[in-house]
Amino acid sequence: MNTWFKHFGVFIIGLFWVHTAGWTQDVVIPLSIPIKSQDQVADLQKKLEARKTALEDLSIKNAKLEQELFDMVSGDFQPQAKEVLEKHFEDEKTKLEDQIAGLKEKLARAKQPLQVKIDQLARDLDKKDLELKGIREQRDQAQKSLSVSESDRTAKDKRISELLAATGQVPFKINEAKQPLEKRIDELTGSVSEKEKQIAQLRQGIDKTGKDLTAMAKEKRELEQVLQQTQESIPVKISET
Repeated sequence: MNTWFKHFGVFIIGLFWVHTAGWTQDVVIPLSIPIKSQDQVADLQKKLEARKTALEDLSIKNAKLEQELFDMVSGDFQPQAKEVLEKHFEDEKTKLEDQIAGLKEKLARAKQPLQVKIDQLARDLDKKDLELKGIREQRDQAQKSLSVSESDRTAKDKRISELLAATGQVPFKINEAKQPLEKRIDELTGSVSEKEKQIAQLRQGIDKTGKDLTAMAKEKRELEQVLQQTQESIPVKISET
């Protein structure tokens, strides 16, 4: 009779072993998930807390199942059954703790390059804003100078005409007086065109940066969906066990 109880106890322990092993496999942490935003890091931290809670739940379930098995196994076999169950539980607990430690390490590695990338992007945007502001100021100054030059040329043309009329100078003197002014106007016009070209190039760079940010936002949303689905599936799998 005692031998029958021992065999029955081994059978029950085997079922418990398979049951708990299957349950812990359901809570394996997906460490291969890519990390590309601060929000994702926060989500993984929440995931870590959920795993810790799962570990506590595992301890409670193990204690209950252990007591139930002891009630089913003969008194002589209980010490041996307890030793086997405790060893199996410690093995499963160690696996889950290793997974939690791996997630902590991944979070630590992910935070630094992510923050560096965000800071660099912020610095680049600030630099672009300063460059754009400087170009706009240069353009405004060039336009102002061109307006002053046009007014000055008109006044000088009028004065030259008056002097030539008064002194009887030949008309080609007027052209000689105009040449330096026209040259200066051409230089200012070319400068404005160059600044406008620089502004167009800068806008293209800003547009590209905006597209990159949009792509990052899309990847962020996709990853958040994956994380949410994973997180939502864990309680269901735990309850199924």
